[in-house]
Amino acid sequence: EGRPQRIPPGVRTGPIPRRTAFPSAMSRKDLLGSETIVAGTGPAGLFAALALASRGARVTILEQGPPMQDRVAAVAELWRAGALHADANVQFGEGGAGTFSYGKLMTRVKDPLCREVLATFVEAGAPEHILEEAHPHLGTDGVRRVVAAMRSRLEALGASFKFRQRVTGVEKTTAGYRLITPEGALETRAAFLAVGHSSRPLFRALRALGVPFAAKGFAVGVRVEHQQAWVDERQYGRFAGHPELPSAEYFLTYRDGITGRGVYSFCMCPGGLVVNSASETEGLVTNGMSLSQRASGFANAGIVVTVSPEDFGGDPWQGLAFHET
Repeated sequence: EGRPQRIPPGVRTGPIPRRTAFPSAMSRKDLLGSETIVAGTGPAGLFAALALASRGARVTILEQGPPMQDRVAAVAELWRAGALHADANVQFGEGGAGTFSYGKLMTRVKDPLCREVLATFVEAGAPEHILEEAHPHLGTDGVRRVVAAMRSRLEALGASFKFRQRVTGVEKTTAGYRLITPEGALETRAAFLAVGHSSRPLFRALRALGVPFAAKGFAVGVRVEHQQAWVDERQYGRFAGHPELPSAEYFLTYRDGITGRGVYSFCMCPGGLVVNSASETEGLVTNGMSLSQRASGFANAGIVVTVSPEDFGGDPWQGLAFHET
């Protein structure tokens, strides 16, 4: 009673699309028994490791931060007492930056493999309704459970995890690559570097190796916070507060007609919190996160402005310097 009766336009009512298998540039025969290294345990690293291990490769996964339990404790200490751990924070550690975030799984990419990603999360314990939602969401707590399950699955396939192993350099060898870590060098036939956007020392080491880099645009801005009830009232109108309605979200976009520069909302977190996400001493970084219930009573979003390569001369290293300042 009191709910809209008309199905909104654009809602898909047909059958759920079938899963699409991962394409394989290399066969199981090509990879069987080969030594491979994946650096980073964020989504890219975990899925790369899963693709390699399921095809018979012997995979070693390096992570500069600690395992989940130790990372959660370090972040709690940061938020409680302001004690920053350079390798264990909101950005670094098992699961990558997304482990302390909104936990959203939506993307505007139309690749059919998006379905495979969601199905893999469900196999790792995520609720099945993420396969049907337009804006699927796990929350920080849900992401942690999925990451733990994916680690167990990889270990069952023979993969090994080495935590607090930061890759500081890469060297080319006749048989493949040598990855330099504080505890020594590791030889590998193939290396997949899924190190995220803040591994700047490694980027510079790769530059010295001759790895090409290209400039791309990014965005900078601030994070704003609102009362969730205020957002609900503006999105739901007279239906705000209905027990069957989730915490409302919003999207903001604007493009300046003269400069062409865009402003938009990023990582909008209904029912979430603004959190200290620094990873460097005297650095200031904020992010938004939410738990699966989205019940904090507050909403927040990043409001960012686009930065194009032309703003820093088209040089990727000038762009990196812009990021550091």
